[in-house]
Amino acid sequence: MEYASTWSSLGNAYRGLAEFQNAAENLPKAVKAYEQALAVFTPEKYPNEYALVLHELGTTWMSLAESQGKSDNLTKAVGAFTKALAVAGMDKYPVEYARIQNSLGTVLRYLAEIQDREKNLTQAIAAYSQALKIRTLEKYPNEYGLTQNNLGLAYRSLADIRDRDVNLGKSIQAYDQALKIYTAEKNPVYHKIVTSNLEIAKQSAKKMGRTNG
Repeated sequence: MEYASTWSSLGNAYRGLAEFQNAAENLPKAVKAYEQALAVFTPEKYPNEYALVLHELGTTWMSLAESQGKSDNLTKAVGAFTKALAVAGMDKYPVEYARIQNSLGTVLRYLAEIQDREKNLTQAIAAYSQALKIRTLEKYPNEYGLTQNNLGLAYRSLADIRDRDVNLGKSIQAYDQALKIYTAEKNPVYHKIVTSNLEIAKQSAKKMGRTNG
């Protein structure tokens, strides 16, 4: 277990270093380190550790997708998060479950930019909705706000494909929920981001209204 934990920590270190230098070199090293950890952290013996390392591995592939092999690396990230969810059930590990569902929603939203747009956005919305079963306003307010903003982004993108008025309405509702947490006083940075997203959705809804009129 110490061996696997050390590999996992090494992966975290490489991923952290990649934020400052040589991402193309350090992120693949992080992937290899996490894979070494997973040789020990099997779902049968260490389900929680297995799920956590898979989440970090999926996040690393998401980062790699920013600079190389976008489709391939995002698909690998989806696979990692899906495997993690098979072990980190809502009842057993609720916090980890919600975190992984939120990450799955985000990677599906990114994947929707390059392929199977409607399918991936629909699945992203389902993932965010699952996360919100745990990330409630009362228990996990910050995580609630983050996931609601993500949900708003997914609905807004889906509105470009189908049910425009319905999905824009759901997008606006999600942003409104996020703003219950991200107030100008307590979190001005996120307040500005969500407010900007909300305005874009409202402007789109107004344009649609003028067009229909």
